[in-house]
Amino acid sequence: MHKKSVVVLGTGLVGSAIAVDLHSDFNVTAVDIDQEALGRLNRQHGIKPVAADLSDQARLTAAVHNADIVVGALPGSMGYRMIETLAPEKKDIVDISFFPENPFTLDKLAKDNGITVITDCGVAPGMGNIILGYHNHRIEVESYECYVGGLPVVREWPWEYKAVFSPIDVIEEYTRPARYVENGHLVVREALSDPQMLHFDGIGTLEAWNSDGLRTLIRTMQVPDMIEKTLRYPGCIEYLRVLREAGFFSYEEINVKGVPVRPIDVTAALLFPKWKLKPGEEDFTVMRIIIKGREPKGGRAAATDPLPKPEKANTDRHRSPEKANTLRDRDQEKADPHRYQGPEVRLGDKSSPGSTSPKDKNAEDSPGKSGKDEDEGKSPEAAGRGRPVKYVWELMDSYDRETGTISMARTTGYTCTAAVKLLASGMFPRKGICPPEYLGEDENNFRFILKHLEERGVKYRLISK
Repeated sequence: MHKKSVVVLGTGLVGSAIAVDLHSDFNVTAVDIDQEALGRLNRQHGIKPVAADLSDQARLTAAVHNADIVVGALPGSMGYRMIETLAPEKKDIVDISFFPENPFTLDKLAKDNGITVITDCGVAPGMGNIILGYHNHRIEVESYECYVGGLPVVREWPWEYKAVFSPIDVIEEYTRPARYVENGHLVVREALSDPQMLHFDGIGTLEAWNSDGLRTLIRTMQVPDMIEKTLRYPGCIEYLRVLREAGFFSYEEINVKGVPVRPIDVTAALLFPKWKLKPGEEDFTVMRIIIKGREPKGGRAAATDPLPKPEKANTDRHRSPEKANTLRDRDQEKADPHRYQGPEVRLGDKSSPGSTSPKDKNAEDSPGKSGKDEDEGKSPEAAGRGRPVKYVWELMDSYDRETGTISMARTTGYTCTAAVKLLASGMFPRKGICPPEYLGEDENNFRFILKHLEERGVKYRLISK
């Protein structure tokens, strides 16, 4: 049987995991400027290596010439341009670069070339979007909360953090304004704001703060309340705020002994070696998603709901005893027309690409509507609304000792490889820019992704329903 060809652009920790996972089912070519990483993939797994500077458009285009599907695992600063460059080559793309620009500005280009571009296809954004997309297609979702983080098992002072992505992309989490939706209105706050403490079994207490993780959901979902927060060990916010306020994360050049220098470049060069995972160093990924809403009138969702029976939250069973005990014991950007900008986004704007929901959840803002709920005091049925429902999903994933694959590469990369397989099989024929929430709308696709992840030991558990 003829195998389709997949070209993986970028062989960092996540890109390499993607290439290895796809290798058994596809003819995989890995492309990067890092010849050491390419050589390792070739020696250990027989993956075809191509050394190329992917910032060069001609080399980028040449690298994907024979591809059926392209996987983008490049730094965020290169993701948007990669899609823009490759769309005329008529290659379907699955991307995990999490670029800052608005992907829907490429929607017409993708459709004109008859291709599918699945963006943000990681863990969060990524799997969180897929889960919300699934529920939003079946119930009237009223609120969505996502708490997510990837951390080292062993906490080392002063950072208590290790990065698996591009250092610039990591630092952007601490500087890019965080957008969330409250009462149907877009709210923009600075990153690292509104901290809160959350407990996770087998881990202990983690600190959550506002980050800009909703991304496409702001356009595609008419959900009155949505928020995403990043999880870190308690105490990290303070030192990050100090660095940010002191200018260490600034992109504005300063003069140092006659040499123009961007502080962000110096900071990244200093911090990334300290944030780099050592060989064999273990990490974990934790996520909690809370979705509240109402069943369609008549309770049809409950009768046809294919979700698994809720499990008791107990993350210890996903970890070795010593790992669980270790964790318990340690208890404003410049305007750019292509960037995500809060004021430019209208929730559920039916004239914009990506708007899918016909529900009008902002009716309370309509002229002539009083602030008092006319159905107050009535039962849901009497008020013409369905029964309230709540779904809580949790993920607790750990470093794979057998393969030496870090957890963040597993949780991000295997969501991506599931999307590649959906495209290759023809299960997802939609064209244009397709954020992950579109994948979750179809029950078969949703089941396929959950099964694909579980087969690789990445299990999303429904712990409350």
